Amino acid sequence: MVHLLRLAVFSAFVLLALATQYPRQPWRRRRQRVIYFILFFLAVSLEVGLSRR
Repeated sequence: MVHLLRLAVFSAFVLLALATQYPRQPWRRRRQRVIYFILFFLAVSLEVGLSRR
């Protein structure tokens, strides 16, 4: 079960990173996706730090 959760978090990380790379989108949408990516990264890092793993 833990492995599936880790796979889901990693998959979300990769998908958010890829979503920031669409060059034909308006800059506001790209900026919004980059902000989501950064917030997701910070939330996952905080969770890993709090759980000490």
